[in-house]
Amino acid sequence: MFLGKQRHFLVRFWIAAFCALAVGVALYWLHENLRGPTQAERSDEALAKIQELFREGTEDFENKDVSSAASKFEKAVEIAGRKRAEEEKRLEKEAAERKPIKFEKPSAVPVVQREFTFSLREAEARRYLAAARIVMLQLKIAAKRAEAPKNADAIVADPEEAQFIRNQIDSGLVANPRDRYLHPEFYHLLGQLEVLTGNYAKAVSALEKAVELKPDFAEAYNDLGIAYSNPFFLKAANGGAYQQKAVAAFEKALLVSSDKPLANAHYNLGMFYAQAEQEQKLPPKQRADAIRHLKAFLDESKSTDDQDYQHARKLLDKLQAQTGKPKEQPAE
Repeated sequence: MFLGKQRHFLVRFWIAAFCALAVGVALYWLHENLRGPTQAERSDEALAKIQELFREGTEDFENKDVSSAASKFEKAVEIAGRKRAEEEKRLEKEAAERKPIKFEKPSAVPVVQREFTFSLREAEARRYLAAARIVMLQLKIAAKRAEAPKNADAIVADPEEAQFIRNQIDSGLVANPRDRYLHPEFYHLLGQLEVLTGNYAKAVSALEKAVELKPDFAEAYNDLGIAYSNPFFLKAANGGAYQQKAVAAFEKALLVSSDKPLANAHYNLGMFYAQAEQEQKLPPKQRADAIRHLKAFLDESKSTDDQDYQHARKLLDKLQAQTGKPKEQPAE
């Protein structure tokens, strides 16, 4: 009798234990699957999406689909900006609710790190977006100037498009105040933009700021030389001084990129030295410098189908013909 009751008790016990375990497993499953993503998980998803947009936009940019690239970068700006604002609000709320305790590590450190991450991603996205939109502007202006070459100098960027890019640059500069490594890039973009709008004095100011913050910024030195080469400066009363500044900027671009020479700086120096070739007034030294830099550009160019390559090739042949020497082919 006693053993029979004991068996019944054990059976009921194990049945109850099994049911409790089943209920626990079911509740855990419901919690994990119905609770929705946590704040950290949503942040990770947003970061992954931003990185995906960066990758796809960069691929589009390399494939010369600049419009598609700009669209993806703009989406990345939207996501990063929204998440940064959310994290800033959360940080402010937690900071207000947290009671200061001596020797206690602040509990909001992870939130600070997330806010910093999204502010950095927003700044990067705005830089990519501004760069893509500047290329779109350059292509549009080049097409218009080709249609009306006599009025080429008067054709500048559309004010509304330029202001959109300027807003991206300004927002990028303030989006990530803790880390300034992107600031030279933004000032470089601002200089490129002001050249397109015809504000050459502002372009020079921005580009000089870029190279001040990043002394080995070869691309910025090259664009600074382009800005100084504009008739706005060269036709001024002290145009000779600006001519020297242009040459110095191009040469600095070559100097700081000595490990991997900047082909565009050679092209711009060659064109700058050869600017009087139509009047046949090139002094021998200036002609020799033009030939030297044009040859260097052709040797370092990646594509022989590029418009600049074809222009440099024709000009080099013409300059070499003036010297009475046979044409020299660029190194393969």
